[in-house]
Amino acid sequence: MDSWMKETIERETAEMTAEYGDVPPPYFLYPGVHPFSICWRMGSGETHWMVFGDWWERQEAVWNEEQRIEFFRKYPPPPLWLAWTVRLLWLQEDEDLEPDPLESDYSAYFAKAEALGLGTGEECKHAWRTFNEDAPQRVKRQEEKEEELKKSEKEEKEAEEAKEE
Repeated sequence: MDSWMKETIERETAEMTAEYGDVPPPYFLYPGVHPFSICWRMGSGETHWMVFGDWWERQEAVWNEEQRIEFFRKYPPPPLWLAWTVRLLWLQEDEDLEPDPLESDYSAYFAKAEALGLGTGEECKHAWRTFNEDAPQRVKRQEEKEEELKKSEKEEKEAEEAKEE
């Protein structure tokens, strides 16, 4: 990691800790964004993902399970993020579960999460299924927005050119 990123992580961590008392999980600052979104691979989403990851690793080293659970009670995960949450809470490094809860058996972890009031496996799986089923419509809406933007930009350019003549 380069020095610029280290400085950014330190600065962002200090700012968030001053504002929230900790570094909120990604879904708190970016509500409605899927865990697999491109948002986490570029721009401010990527920066926050890195800041949170760095901060979480430090907390994991000193927090016990109860403290980690309390953190997620403060920031209850939306259903789309429950598998991600249980991975942080309980998944061992040598365990091999896919991040997608529709592709792996998270039932033991979901039962623990439900007992703690963090959400249910059924809610999580339903959210993932719904997200996957809605994907074609989301893509179509995005394409329509992009076409509208291009049309608007073209009209503005034509209007400017007409003024210049």
